[in-house]
Amino acid sequence: MQGRQDDGRNGSGVLIDQRFLVLPDMPCGDFAGLPAFVAEPYQPADQPARRRDRAPAPLIAVRTRRDAPPRANLPNFLNAYNISLLMPLAHGPGGADYWIVCDAPPGPSLRDTIGENALPPTEAELTSIYLRPLALALGRLQSLGLAHRAVRPANLFRSLESGRILLAPGCVMPPAFAQPVLYEPPSVGVCSPPARGHGALSDDVYALGVVLLELALGRPPMAGLDDDQILARKLELGSFQALTNGERLSPVLVSLLRVMLSDDPRNRPTLAALSENGIGAERPKAPRPEPRAPRPLMLGKTPVWTARMLAMVFATQPAEALALLRAGTIDQWLRRALEQSLPAGRIDEAVRSARDRSVDGAESMILMQTIALLDPLAPMFWSGTWFWPDAAPSMLAAHMIAGTGVDVLHDAMRYGALRRWASLTGRNASVVIDDLERRMARAARLPAPNLRLPMLAYSLNPYLACTSPVLAGVCVVLPQQLILALEAMASVPASFGTGARLLDQQMLALLAARTEEQPVSIELAIPADADERLLDLQALAQAQLQALTRARDLALSPRQSRVPECTPPGLPGLAARMLPMTRERLQAWPGKGRRERRLVRLEQAAIEGDLVAMLDLACRDDAWSTDNAALTAARNQADALRTAQRVSFAAGPQRAQAARVAGREIAMATGIVAVLGAVAAAIIF
Repeated sequence: MQGRQDDGRNGSGVLIDQRFLVLPDMPCGDFAGLPAFVAEPYQPADQPARRRDRAPAPLIAVRTRRDAPPRANLPNFLNAYNISLLMPLAHGPGGADYWIVCDAPPGPSLRDTIGENALPPTEAELTSIYLRPLALALGRLQSLGLAHRAVRPANLFRSLESGRILLAPGCVMPPAFAQPVLYEPPSVGVCSPPARGHGALSDDVYALGVVLLELALGRPPMAGLDDDQILARKLELGSFQALTNGERLSPVLVSLLRVMLSDDPRNRPTLAALSENGIGAERPKAPRPEPRAPRPLMLGKTPVWTARMLAMVFATQPAEALALLRAGTIDQWLRRALEQSLPAGRIDEAVRSARDRSVDGAESMILMQTIALLDPLAPMFWSGTWFWPDAAPSMLAAHMIAGTGVDVLHDAMRYGALRRWASLTGRNASVVIDDLERRMARAARLPAPNLRLPMLAYSLNPYLACTSPVLAGVCVVLPQQLILALEAMASVPASFGTGARLLDQQMLALLAARTEEQPVSIELAIPADADERLLDLQALAQAQLQALTRARDLALSPRQSRVPECTPPGLPGLAARMLPMTRERLQAWPGKGRRERRLVRLEQAAIEGDLVAMLDLACRDDAWSTDNAALTAARNQADALRTAQRVSFAAGPQRAQAARVAGREIAMATGIVAVLGAVAAAIIF
């Protein structure tokens, strides 16, 4: 199938971007949280081998997960060159999977080597080997508007030759998707992996601080605790205190980690300061600890000491927490135990504004507003789900592929909860929310409601493969790949039933998402009651037009040095499938001569596999309107002539009688005039 090439080793390789050959039969462990395989530069058999002064650098290819597709900004990571970054070199579909080719790691990961040495690294070694180079690498990503979001020992590799530390690419999965809770701030750790959002470089600074702590200790901090226990301790004590409690560290390192591990991202140092001065970097003022009550508030058997812990209890025990909230107990505790009158007053106002619990969504709105006011650093909470609004792409992808979670995004948007949350927490999320609203509105215009959610998922995830069961063995992410796959299947009679539609719901959603903002489009007013296969033809013709336009643009590009991939010159198989339906539609075309000429042109377009021409011949409204208007005008003119003729025949006898009467009257008048003239002459003479 797609992308398969013979690799000369009695197996098959997967060709990626026409430059690299992936060998799926040669696995090489995990890389960046994904299974990795050997890859090598591709050399076509009909081209002479290139001379190389030295052996090419080893390559690997990672096989991405369908429920966790690569990030939408993946192409930007290909330009993020830095001596401490392992580069992604190419990406593309091959077989049933989507692949990313990268530089191979030059040695073992820190996860496998931490603790091997008897003595931990000194402060100077932490600065020169780890902190400063990695801060520079992350700063390179920052200059491109990117965040790594996967800084952890498993993604850090030590070169066996130079001893340099290199960071694996983080773009192969959604942000922080495979990141353990240990390396994430509590505001991210409470979310499920698909709901963690894009984050920022400050989150990378936090993760780098945990890595430095792990290196200094020679073991992971908080060892032996699961993710829930780690998260609970961070929420109760704060990240710095929870991670370093009881550990012996130098005062300089403690001073650095106190700000790097701050739960408030505004208190963390910048990458520029870390890269310039290392551990001795000039740092912001140490954050003040969160106020802690002298006595806990008990919710069931759970003691609550801080406002952040109370926010978490509202999410985990909403019924008990809401009962205490309506009873006024929480208001008194906030005012007296924590001396936080302002949030207490705002929470009371939010509760009073939603007294009517019978209103749909009222309870979810109360919970969301209360949590946002108790912990402004926390993510959005709605319908039992923690999520960041910019995590919509990965949430929808996971919901479509794995069936995990629920569609809380549409529900939150419907009640205006996202904008309300952003207002309460002081976050500038208008760009993200506006983009979501725009895409949801476009999806809502689709005639079939069951297409809207898949279209939104494909629109937000450009590397999400089509989930149609018909394409189970092929990875399809672009319209041109879809039409090529369907073209290959069209030659097999059993692939589609007789008279059946070629496109299922997932295919239609993919085409609608991928062609929604193309500069070249086909605009046809196809009636809602038209043959569904006609809608398939329109979608396929749009995909073919987009593919041909893309191929033309690539061919004209001065940087293009090879034939564009996935360029379909013609689709005779699909055209043959569409020919009976279009031929039947043309039988109703007005004008025998024009109809016959169009049928001839239709047959020729089908032979050439030109779906765009077939659609134009069968459905172009202006051509149909012109021909039909001419026929209508001719019929109206003929009807008018026949009516005038009938009127003339019916009025004939009446006009003859009127003529006879007029003749008699004229003759009588003439006689009278003659008599009067004679009388006048006799008198005179």
